[in-house]
Amino acid sequence: PDRFNINLVFGPGFSERHREVARQAADRWEEIVVGDLPDVPLDGYLPPCGLYEGPGIAGDIDDVVILMNRVPEGPAGASGCGTREASGLEFWSTNRYPPFYFAPDFEYWDEFHRVVLHEIGHVLGIGFNKWLNMLRTRPNTEPPDEYFPGPLAIQAFNAAGGRTHDGGKVPVQDGSERGSSVHWRYRVFGGEVMAGGRTISAITVQALADLGHVVDVTKADPYTLPGTGTVPPGGAAADGLGGSAWPDFEFADDVIRGPVTVVDSTGKIVRVIRN
Repeated sequence: PDRFNINLVFGPGFSERHREVARQAADRWEEIVVGDLPDVPLDGYLPPCGLYEGPGIAGDIDDVVILMNRVPEGPAGASGCGTREASGLEFWSTNRYPPFYFAPDFEYWDEFHRVVLHEIGHVLGIGFNKWLNMLRTRPNTEPPDEYFPGPLAIQAFNAAGGRTHDGGKVPVQDGSERGSSVHWRYRVFGGEVMAGGRTISAITVQALADLGHVVDVTKADPYTLPGTGTVPPGGAAADGLGGSAWPDFEFADDVIRGPVTVVDSTGKIVRVIRN
């Protein structure tokens, strides 16, 4: 109860190996996010998360519950469904995984681990409502130069080689890349976890701190921005066109918008964000 807990609830179709690999990804994030959030004592019952089938939720939530869903089509993705009013941080969400990951001969477990790492990163705040409200855009730029202005993330970005970056810091997706502004800019970040790779950089860790989490930045992976040193292996290409062995960036549209229930410290629903 005095640590940060990521609770995974698996829907039908997840094998023991799927569960084991997904749990390893959640454990990795629990090494990084170390601050216990206030429990959410739900005053009643919330229905299934977003548009997905599965259980609803009731009782005391500590700290976040993620419904792991197998879906018939579309990309992997994450959806926020329940948010704390005071902090804006999630307590109830879903991850979705398409049929590719459940083929009888599936053997790309390192890639599945990478995908789960990425989608849990969204649940922790990267690309969700609080993040989007913090983004800023430099004027008179084409495509629009959108960026995340968290001071801790900026310090980490500079330390990783971004001090001479000509643009807003820290840069997120822009109009030349697929999807909306829910990831770091692919062609700047290379193999970073929130740009399609598997390396959890101090930039992402400190962005979580800017969002309100208590983090242990010493648990970040070694990382240097492409063009300034060694690029971690297994990540998205620097031009933003591909990730690892995939021919296209499979996370481009992976934050699914849906109604988000906001609750206060007593668990009462105070409003619903329709997105």
